[in-house]
Amino acid sequence: MTVIGGKKVYRYARLTPEREAKITELVQLMRSTFNPLPKQLLRMIRYNVSSDDAPTTRNSTRVFCYCFLQAREWSVPKALEMMKQSVEYRKANKLDERSELPPAMSVRGWDTAEIAQHFLITPRLTDTRVDFLFNHLRHHFKMGFHYWDRNGLPTLYVMLGEVRPRNALRRLKQVARVGHTVHDAAFEMLQHVMGVGESLVWFQQNKLDRQCLDVDASEGQIRSVNIVLDMRGLNYKHLWKPAIDVMRSALSRLFLYYPDCVHRILAVNCPPMVLFAYKVVRSALPASVQRKVSFATPAETLGLLSTLIDPQYIPSHYGGSCDCADTCVFAYDPVHATPQSDEETSTCARDDVLTETIRINAGCDYVRVFTLAAEETVAWEFASTESKGVLFRTYFVPAATAAEMRWARVSAKELSSFLVSKDTPVEGADAFVATEAGTLVLLWDNRRAWFSQKRVQMRVYKEICD
Repeated sequence: MTVIGGKKVYRYARLTPEREAKITELVQLMRSTFNPLPKQLLRMIRYNVSSDDAPTTRNSTRVFCYCFLQAREWSVPKALEMMKQSVEYRKANKLDERSELPPAMSVRGWDTAEIAQHFLITPRLTDTRVDFLFNHLRHHFKMGFHYWDRNGLPTLYVMLGEVRPRNALRRLKQVARVGHTVHDAAFEMLQHVMGVGESLVWFQQNKLDRQCLDVDASEGQIRSVNIVLDMRGLNYKHLWKPAIDVMRSALSRLFLYYPDCVHRILAVNCPPMVLFAYKVVRSALPASVQRKVSFATPAETLGLLSTLIDPQYIPSHYGGSCDCADTCVFAYDPVHATPQSDEETSTCARDDVLTETIRINAGCDYVRVFTLAAEETVAWEFASTESKGVLFRTYFVPAATAAEMRWARVSAKELSSFLVSKDTPVEGADAFVATEAGTLVLLWDNRRAWFSQKRVQMRVYKEICD
């Protein structure tokens, strides 16, 4: 148990008799569905031996099923369906036959050769597809596992604010297989990261079983990792839609196949705009994962990390006492942060944009119009103050056609052939990047209402670049 923001945070959900019964039901369904049992479970049982009558949080079989139930809000049918998808995915990618060690990514705090030897794992061949990806992408996506928290869970650091979206996507396109997308290339990287993380988790639990790890694991088996997202350098330039789409895709696939794999997500060194950025990607996170996210400003960062991690394992650039010989995260130099390229250096900070409240009368709509050059961006966030959402549409009109439009009286009917998106959300946040010169139209429509006025709070702005 950890206290974060005044709240007690447990590694395992409270196991009521009803939930214990659901775990038992899923175990029985699993045994009748899979013969033999899932290879991932068989590896867990082999690496972390437990008796059949051990309590749930110390029983490898029951923990395996617990993770799927927790990931699917304790719905047994949904948990079984996720298990089937995960098993098929792992089989198709041979995740339980192949080795991820030695890793192609940064790992500090473990001798990965020792792990492979201890588990009798054949070392991974180097100079493979995974090595090719990381050799070309590690300077764009700086990340690495660095020691563990007070409960023994490995910690993955991702220097998200260091990512330069356009450069990173350009390189992803270059390393993608023929016929594959940047989304596929990004997930190939993530697949290796998750495989390395699984090996570290199993080894941590194995060390605990052998009484070789001095941590507080009284709640139960070590079965997940923590993620620290360093937001230093994050600005609205990161909200470039193609990059956001890649992140959403990766997160959606991650939580489709890897149940309850993350204990906490700590976003540190956060600038004021981080909550808006989070709204943009939040929809890709299951509700169970959203509850695990915490934010800290630069001044609060050490305090937040210290609630979870012993200072001796916190990198010195956060105020901890760890100074790894070859930097705590490979390729990340906190003193000399990666400079922005000319194309990405801009006066695009928009923390001073004020929230406005608009009233949309019954039978009316509200329109915002932005003239854009190619690759210019408009970002927005809004929330309806009513219990129901308001119809929200986005349109993009190419410059040649836009020149003929009478924008003072433009209607949804005139714009219908230029529709980009349409929804009725209670709240929304997104960004649009123009692929060519033209006009972006944001339209909130209350024409279906006969009597009720709608109030909407919003922040909308066009990125201003020098």
